[in-house]
Amino acid sequence: MNNEIINDLRDTYSELFANERHFTYLYGSQAYCIPKSASDLDLVTVVDEINPSKLKLILEYVIEVHKKYDLEIDNEVPHHRKLITTLDMMSGAVEGRGFHYETGRVIIPELKKTKEYLLSDELMYRLLLNTITGKSLFISGDESLFYEYKDEGWDTMFKVIYNMHNQSLTVPEFVERMIGNCGREGESYMGYKNKPLIRRYLEEEVSRRLESYHKKGLLTIEEERGYKPKYNSFMILPKWKVQ
Repeated sequence: MNNEIINDLRDTYSELFANERHFTYLYGSQAYCIPKSASDLDLVTVVDEINPSKLKLILEYVIEVHKKYDLEIDNEVPHHRKLITTLDMMSGAVEGRGFHYETGRVIIPELKKTKEYLLSDELMYRLLLNTITGKSLFISGDESLFYEYKDEGWDTMFKVIYNMHNQSLTVPEFVERMIGNCGREGESYMGYKNKPLIRRYLEEEVSRRLESYHKKGLLTIEEERGYKPKYNSFMILPKWKVQ
């Protein structure tokens, strides 16, 4: 990642949101350092409330910085939706509100690339959960709050995977189930693309967190079969979300 661009982003976002509780982070191919120099900058700022004038300034700045550094611009999800979001929206994302539930079981909804769905809260919940648990680079704001949401997002992701696959899982098996299931993968599933650098990051992160859960007594290790929840509560999301 170009240090000049990072410094540009940090200076601008720190100044724009100097008097607001917020955090901004970079995600996507630039965060993973996937070789593609002209790839766009995937950024999100999380604030208490969205100020329309700030949103306008950010939209103008992001377009300007892409032109300045000769970067591509991805307009699939409208920028006014994904560049700034609220703490309430992020809270819903890391709680798993982007998923569906039937009799206590998690269902990954089909991703429909219609204009209506690309503007929906459900898509934003899914996008935010993917970005906060994926590899990211902190840019500005409250760093401790950023990591609190990251940890909560990962807690939910582990519950989701074990809810859907109630069995012992090794690290590679767990990552495989994050990337795809039943013929669906990447954007059509949970958003994690099947690329070597992404898979490596996920395996490192999953390994570290599984071991942490094990040390806390939440998981057991079955020889050669991997980790399994010690208690059923580890696979249950908040009751208010069960349909």
